Amino acid sequence: MRIITGKLVDILQRRIHTVELAYENGKIISIVPNAKIEAEYYILPGFTDAHVHIESSMLVPAEFAVWPWCTAPWPL
Repeated sequence: MRIITGKLVDILQRRIHTVELAYENGKIISIVPNAKIEAEYYILPGFTDAHVHIESSMLVPAEFAVWPWCTAPWPL
């Protein structure tokens, strides 16, 4: 398990939280708010390439709205 301290950017609520983020095997295990730590790094959510050719995806446009990355990952 590894721990990263940084400023987590919550793009949905337009806020920045100072956190300790623990991860293992490429997966986030926990996110703990901690305003007392000094953090110089920013932690950003994973971004999906917005350049998509719909006809190449083999999906109808409505299907893009139900994929997992279109939902909020966690409330802080």
